[in-house]
Amino acid sequence: MLKSALSWFTNLYGLWIILSWVLAVMYPGLFTWFAGPWITGALATIMLGMGLTLRAADFRRVWVMPRPVALGFVAQYTIMPATAWAIATAMDLAAPFAVGLILVACCPGGTASNVVTFLARANVALSVVLTMVSTVLAIIMTPLLMQIWAGHYVPIDAKGIFLTTFQVVLLPIVAGVYINHRFPRIGAAAADIGPAVAVLAIFMIAGSIMARNLDAVMGHGLQLATAGFLLHLFGFLFGYAVARVLRFSQNTARTVSIEVGMQNSGLAMVLANQHFTAATAAPAVFSSIFHTLVGSLCAAYWRIRRPTDEPATDVSATDGSATHERAGAEHARRRIYYWKCDRPAAFHGTDQRSDQQAYEAPLTALLRDHFSRPALSLRPGNGQGNHLTWLATVDDRNYFIRVEDGPERDDYIEVESRVLADVSALGLPTPRVFGVDGSRRRVPFAWQILEHIAAPDLNQVYKAGQLRLAATAEQIGQAVSRWQAVRPPGFGPFDPDILRRENRLVGFHSGYPDYFFLNLDQHLRILTESRFLPTAKAVEIRAEIDGHRHLLELDQGCLVHKDLALWNILGSATDIAAYIDWDDAISGDPMDDLSLLGCFYDGPVLARALQGYASVRPLPEEHTRRFWLHLLRNMIVKSVIRVGAGYFERDDGFFLIDAGSGGADLRAFTHARLGAALEGLRENWDIEKLGTHDTISSIA
Repeated sequence: MLKSALSWFTNLYGLWIILSWVLAVMYPGLFTWFAGPWITGALATIMLGMGLTLRAADFRRVWVMPRPVALGFVAQYTIMPATAWAIATAMDLAAPFAVGLILVACCPGGTASNVVTFLARANVALSVVLTMVSTVLAIIMTPLLMQIWAGHYVPIDAKGIFLTTFQVVLLPIVAGVYINHRFPRIGAAAADIGPAVAVLAIFMIAGSIMARNLDAVMGHGLQLATAGFLLHLFGFLFGYAVARVLRFSQNTARTVSIEVGMQNSGLAMVLANQHFTAATAAPAVFSSIFHTLVGSLCAAYWRIRRPTDEPATDVSATDGSATHERAGAEHARRRIYYWKCDRPAAFHGTDQRSDQQAYEAPLTALLRDHFSRPALSLRPGNGQGNHLTWLATVDDRNYFIRVEDGPERDDYIEVESRVLADVSALGLPTPRVFGVDGSRRRVPFAWQILEHIAAPDLNQVYKAGQLRLAATAEQIGQAVSRWQAVRPPGFGPFDPDILRRENRLVGFHSGYPDYFFLNLDQHLRILTESRFLPTAKAVEIRAEIDGHRHLLELDQGCLVHKDLALWNILGSATDIAAYIDWDDAISGDPMDDLSLLGCFYDGPVLARALQGYASVRPLPEEHTRRFWLHLLRNMIVKSVIRVGAGYFERDDGFFLIDAGSGGADLRAFTHARLGAALEGLRENWDIEKLGTHDTISSIA
């Protein structure tokens, strides 16, 4: 509740700045006391909060993307000062206001740019690095550029500006990074409240500047507002234009545009307050509003307009699927990362169904025709997955029946049947398929007839305290390694049209990143809007994923179950009887299925699974970071499903909840595991440590 309130408070940043103006005009005494060391200390606190969000890995990213970082840095410290000088000259601003406008332009990028970049679906990792680099180097660039661009207006105390910037910017950032590294619990707790504290600090600084400059601001308000708006508008426009002229991608251009257009107006207020006249701080007050306004408008516009230069998501005709785009373009699975939460009828089948009996008459007629037997019995199968299920008995033999009745008319059940056959051909236990039809020509639903395996799922055995989990995990690791011998072309879900036409599995997407990033921003937005995840943490997660994008450049995919867990494995305390429910199978990364185990089980269990995997085939290159990257992506999806389908309201009768636990425990575990995945990726933890750090890493 507290974190939701803090997130809400932070998101209304612009409103609080306007409120500070109103209060400063009506009751200036509320703010006039907040001056001198109070303002300096407030900015130092903001910079300390920024440092608490940074780690050594963030500094290393400078060398991962040197060209975009160089572009953003140069654009930041050339476009804005030159634009400010031009506006001040063209509008014939009075010297204090001209110097103040140029001072805003000579300051580094604002930390709010990271949130705006996230909302615009641009490159958050690049945004974080650019803000960090421009801020750290501001101790040199700000006094130097003020001397160049504002020196003809007033004498510039470059040394004094350097020392102030060093004290209120660099030292607090270094302190924050150190605290985060040396005392992670303290750093994590402080980072959670940091954005709200920063907003409160800017609220007080802006109110103080306004209250102590009422005559100047009220007498020149329109002129200052116009100058501030034009400065940031041109900053956004020129930042984007320069990046595109230099042939950077639209995504990079959007990020650079945001970084250039948004400034650290708080630093400008502090420097103006200490080294110039009080009126010099006035443009910074207007700046704090207009860079947020323009940034928000750009984010809203770009959010709904995908960059036109992003790679296509069709499998190349060079792999023999030249007709793929035409055949699969309208299929619902083409635009999903995970069916349960991304399907048009999101979470269909996750609630308690009361209409199953209505399907029994047409299903009975279909089965009688299929088996050519007039006598059969049908009873509910009590499955907890997405499908309606029954047990059918024909001539004393039992069959497991699954029905897909979603409004999308999904036919992926045919793909699953092919996957079951391919996995079985490798010698791995799966149910035999006796019939399948996704066409809905005979009945208004897709159906599948499977061998009935008289064994419980391993989650039931585990809840009963009978499962030898470590030994079972080793068997699962071996099986994962073996089914990765299936290596279809393309990535992501398989195209049912190609399967029917060419009798082979082909992924919808030509590149693995095209699949991996599908709906990622939408998933994070769901988590922030539901108050499950603070916006600042969503930005942090997106930046970390962006920073490891190179791990997703796969030449070849392999078969991934994509819903691997104990409830999708049948067997006993010692033996595995079948791997079931391949309805989400894809072509993807070798570490994906192992990371899915990490969504539920701790490091020692994962270590045995990895041991089993390595006994069949070598672990892939950079397997540890790839594990954490996929665990983070999968935990985002698990969180969306659990929020959207109401899993946190269930009791221990639900398959996901341990005996004696409840929905609140599942929510706490989900928070902790999502936090552990983020930290594991950032710090490259040993996988065996998963679970031991959850209390430290929880994002709750």
